[in-house]
Amino acid sequence: MKSKFLTIISALMIALLTLTACGGPKTVKDFLETKEAKEELGSLQDSLENELMSVAIEAEDDALIIAMSIKEDLGAAKDSFAPMMEQAMDAQSSLFVEMANEIKGYTKQSSVKIVIKCLDHEGDEIFSVEYSSNK
Repeated sequence: MKSKFLTIISALMIALLTLTACGGPKTVKDFLETKEAKEELGSLQDSLENELMSVAIEAEDDALIIAMSIKEDLGAAKDSFAPMMEQAMDAQSSLFVEMANEIKGYTKQSSVKIVIKCLDHEGDEIFSVEYSSNK
């Protein structure tokens, strides 16, 4: 599960960094509504979703929110999932900050946050982490 989650995050990061090279909108929400973003991220979401997990990407204020919903009950493994993901995300933190900086420059917002959430099969948050662009 951890490797699948990291694969999804990596693929999303690559797609988002590719899109930031296009130039354009003023806000994170506007960024997600561009034709290029809709096509790239829609295609990516379709390819990443499977019987175990669904992916939602949305914008709220200055934040790009990537929510991964696990479709099955993790049972006893739920308690160990958050610390495992925290460690994995910490190892990738510089990439998320870089992505936030790229989107910040692309959107011309004063700051941008990347929020990664993992939800259980009932929609309850298991894990969440936030990365901010440099000021």
